[in-house]
Amino acid sequence: MITSNLARAGHPSRVLVDIGTTEGQQTGGYMTIEWNYRVFLEDNGDYIIREVFYETDGAIGGCTEKAVEPWGKSLEELARNIEWFKEALTLPVLTLANIPKPLRSSESNQERSGNISHEQLMVELGLAETSGVN
Repeated sequence: MITSNLARAGHPSRVLVDIGTTEGQQTGGYMTIEWNYRVFLEDNGDYIIREVFYETDGAIGGCTEKAVEPWGKSLEELARNIEWFKEALTLPVLTLANIPKPLRSSESNQERSGNISHEQLMVELGLAETSGVN
């Protein structure tokens, strides 16, 4: 997830990209992804909170696989995070049926990315050892 909310930069699920670096400049200097916390009703009847990500047109694009929990590096940050969780309680409850399925879900990530395995690369470069019987 990319966010401009630097209060979240220290969280283990976040990566801070400095726009002063080459990597940061490759983003065009800025990127925003709209997201918020939402309540989900699970198949077992439990209610949990997930982060939900939105497309540029406002449609739901995806969500975290597992529930998230409040966190903070200070009591103030924790309190602010809890307020965002409270905001989730004011929005309609979602289920995983509300989340679009990934495109081409029958393909693996490797197939979608166009990556090949190390073994396949070695074969294509003619560097694979052949295991023939003499």
